[in-house]
Amino acid sequence: MWILHGYAPDEFAVVLRGHHAHFDGMLLSELFRGTLSEPAASPKPGVPPRSPTARRGTAAELTTALREGIGALSGLRRAARLVPNGFPLTGKPHYAWGSVELARFRKIAAAHGATPNDLYLSSLAGALKSWAEERGQSLGRQPVRMMVPVTLRRRDNAGNRGNLVLGAGVRLPVGLDDPVERLEYVKSRTRKVRSMLFNPHAGALGRMVPDRFGRWLLELDLHPRSTTVLASHVPGPEKRLRLGGRLITDVVPLNLLPAGHALAACFSSYADTAQICFVADRTVGGCDGLVQLWMHELDEMTARAGL
Repeated sequence: MWILHGYAPDEFAVVLRGHHAHFDGMLLSELFRGTLSEPAASPKPGVPPRSPTARRGTAAELTTALREGIGALSGLRRAARLVPNGFPLTGKPHYAWGSVELARFRKIAAAHGATPNDLYLSSLAGALKSWAEERGQSLGRQPVRMMVPVTLRRRDNAGNRGNLVLGAGVRLPVGLDDPVERLEYVKSRTRKVRSMLFNPHAGALGRMVPDRFGRWLLELDLHPRSTTVLASHVPGPEKRLRLGGRLITDVVPLNLLPAGHALAACFSSYADTAQICFVADRTVGGCDGLVQLWMHELDEMTARAGL
């Protein structure tokens, strides 16, 4: 934990850092909410309701494991890369973020018949394409593949330590330039991802295979050869919290940059604000422009919806 001063008058920031081996994004959000909430805390957003108990070894669980295995093998397929092969990455991160009114963001998504997560991913894909073009880096013919962590936490295990997430790959063709067409394509690809949230057998493959094989699947899925960008989404508290009697005005997700990757993104919410945060390897250059490109995608979708 660090306390930072000097970046703004009469304000300070508290930086919390936890190892991802112990905390996934949803658990950190729960700990943050539980530690800083006032007695009348808001309901936990983003955590699916308690699922029916899944019986082990059933046909349904075996079928789920088979589907997850087929999905994991998609990591063998190549994806678009944001930097050329052999680009000298240092592993030193640079962060950039921006905010938008959560009500406005939800209104844009609803106007297009999409979920906020669909709008986030679609805008991210458009921003990445523009960002690569500005840097003179062609994404080539391979599709953009986003690794989207899906929470396996339920109301009955929301506070359990560890990583209860399942990676879901969402592929987007590079040639989709129209933002509305891109959003429609994202919607069609994320329907299966959303179904995982309510499948009591989700994560069956990880429970069945040896830990060593599970780690290999994770490394395969997250390899920069097969995943373009890690795209996380962590809903936060619905009401403003306090620390030591002081109102917390903003919460920024300083997300993970996987080994070998040039860039990662995270979308989160806090009270009435939505935050987009990018982390990039310092050798890639500042990712501040990505924030503006993502906001531009939102403006485009706002105009197309007639809002």
